[in-house]
Amino acid sequence: MGIFAGFMRFYNLIFKTLALSSCLLIGHIAQAQKSDIGFLAGPSFYFGDLGKHWNHYEGDQALGFFYRKNFNSHWSWRTALQWGQYSGADSTANTEFKQNRNLSFRSKVLDASTIVEFNFFNYSHLPKDKKATPYIFAGIGVAQINPKAFYNGDWVALQPLNTEGQGSAAYPSRKPYKLVQITMPMGIGYKVMLGKYASFGLEASFRKTFTDYLDDVSTTYVDDALLENQTAQDLADRSINGESRPGFQRGNPYKNDWYAFMNATLVIQFRRHSQSCADFGR
Repeated sequence: MGIFAGFMRFYNLIFKTLALSSCLLIGHIAQAQKSDIGFLAGPSFYFGDLGKHWNHYEGDQALGFFYRKNFNSHWSWRTALQWGQYSGADSTANTEFKQNRNLSFRSKVLDASTIVEFNFFNYSHLPKDKKATPYIFAGIGVAQINPKAFYNGDWVALQPLNTEGQGSAAYPSRKPYKLVQITMPMGIGYKVMLGKYASFGLEASFRKTFTDYLDDVSTTYVDDALLENQTAQDLADRSINGESRPGFQRGNPYKNDWYAFMNATLVIQFRRHSQSCADFGR
């Protein structure tokens, strides 16, 4: 009887230890602080060498989702994944130079980011706090791009063509650009609670990049002899009024390209439970 009683005490101790550990683990994930799962949707924008002035918008769309950890009513951390497309065309420009240059492109983008958000007001579901707030955010991200041009009935990837002599001995400073780029996300938004467990918001989310080749256009034309094939030659210079001479301006190398999203956000909020882990220790 004594052995059985000792076994049961040991069993109860193990059970309570496991139950308490599980509760603490779950509590760390789901109860310690409020967490959000959100969805993003809206138009995408491109700021670069092609199109009207130094920006272009052609109705491209983006979708995504994010996870957000709220540390308090002001500060939170968010990581997001977003898919979209941006494009540009000189046919929309209002300058003779751009219209004659006649370049165009589109690129799909896969955007991953991690950012810190700051709410201007005390924002939470508690009675004393605000149910709506403007906010700002900034962080770091990475983007996968692939600019393409429409040519002979198909979309042709431009990066392998080295349309500005990248990688050639004649232009050692022009390196082939990467299709994966580091970005700096930043922006501003406004969000409103829809009850205790959901919220809706609007935000302008900009991406500073460290490349001038989101659109495959940056500096000057090069001699056709430096280009690999006829496709590269045709897409490097699509001027309407005859070919441009090597060394003539093709793009503006003094401004890197940007892209942006205008997001509508729908957020589902997960809040702490009232259950206490101490109950398992009784």
